Amino acid sequence: MRVVLTWISRTLLVLTSVMVALVLSILFGLSTDAGNEWIRKQALNAAGPSFPHGSLEIGGLDTNILGYVRLSDVVIRDDQGKSLITVDGLYLDYGLSALVRKEVHVEAIRIEKPSLDLSVDSDGTMDILAVFGPSEEVEEDDESTVPFAGLPVDIRLDEFAVIDGAVRIKDPNGDIEVPN
Repeated sequence: MRVVLTWISRTLLVLTSVMVALVLSILFGLSTDAGNEWIRKQALNAAGPSFPHGSLEIGGLDTNILGYVRLSDVVIRDDQGKSLITVDGLYLDYGLSALVRKEVHVEAIRIEKPSLDLSVDSDGTMDILAVFGPSEEVEEDDESTVPFAGLPVDIRLDEFAVIDGAVRIKDPNGDIEVPN
């Protein structure tokens, strides 16, 4: 009986070690250049249907799954190729250890050099809306309108920064420009 228990415990130890090694290998692999490129392509493929009359481009992605995601050279274009929104860098730093307290701890969200170059046509519609296609009718329900209501975790954000941004909106009634 003792031999069987020893064999079972060793087998469980080996299986657990293999699973831990597999998870660590996957996490490490996703943090490499090849892993980041794979994640970038997956994100673009997943986001593609959300831009039926335009496109999303992500020039680069650097990630450590356990602590941060950094995007560079992000561009949203209309179907004629005009850059409507460009962002030099988008940084999300987070801590996963807070999950044990049922909390998502976002240490920082930083948006570097965002530039919005938008137009309003004669009927008052902004060109960025066309990129996403027609809006879907959503039935209103009686549930709370508090953001993130019903999530099983709390969200804590320490820092949100927009650095060196610019906005330009061309409007038939007069252009609006917000420089850096």
